[in-house]
Amino acid sequence: MPKIMIFGDSYAADYDNAKSWTLWVAEEFPKYKFINFAVPASSLDYLYYTYEKQRAHLEANDIVLMSLTAMERIFLRDPTIYNQPRFMTAHQITPAKNGKPQTGAEFKPQEFFLGDMYNPDAHSATMNVFLNALQYDAITKNVTIIVLPIGGDDYINRKDKEHIEIATCGENQGSSNAGLSGVTKRQMEAMFDLKGRYWYEIKECWDQDSKHANHLTPRNNKILGNKVIRNIRTKEPIDLRTEWVYK
Repeated sequence: MPKIMIFGDSYAADYDNAKSWTLWVAEEFPKYKFINFAVPASSLDYLYYTYEKQRAHLEANDIVLMSLTAMERIFLRDPTIYNQPRFMTAHQITPAKNGKPQTGAEFKPQEFFLGDMYNPDAHSATMNVFLNALQYDAITKNVTIIVLPIGGDDYINRKDKEHIEIATCGENQGSSNAGLSGVTKRQMEAMFDLKGRYWYEIKECWDQDSKHANHLTPRNNKILGNKVIRNIRTKEPIDLRTEWVYK
């Protein structure tokens, strides 16, 4: 039985509160076994880790879908007491090791991570080696691989990647308008007066986002699902700059 395998962060994870774009894809291909390995707030190195664990199970005609998350995250060594993976970002450590809500200390800005330890050139080089490996797997294993960046384009080397689909973002890394995260931002701008703040700094935005799957409204989840479906069926390039609805 062919498989649809999902990897990445909250932009690809399963949700109970609303219908994810991944489920629109799964419904379109009912003869495929659907497996989702995505974890909210996870990092690129966790993406590499989970994909490497599963790549031996890839077979011809399988479909791999993944969100390409931000580089400013690290997969931590020790899981929670419930064996959930933990991650450090520029803003917090999540989830708490005891499985309870984060404490003030875990929300402390990770200055050391944003210092010399964080080298975007080195992290982007590793990311592009991974994309090269995906290109190799697409060729040698005859699988379909689709990559959806949540951020910008400027760290992605698209050269010699013609056998995988890397969605177009149209903005530089770090731009709040880039990739799937830019869609979320524009959704929030249509609903709230952000007053120049990031949406995730505002409680009302968090409350609204908790009603959505993958930080996308139900309509935009369906739009993203249709973009992915069209690429699988017809190889139509995926453009993350167009078609979204913000009303």
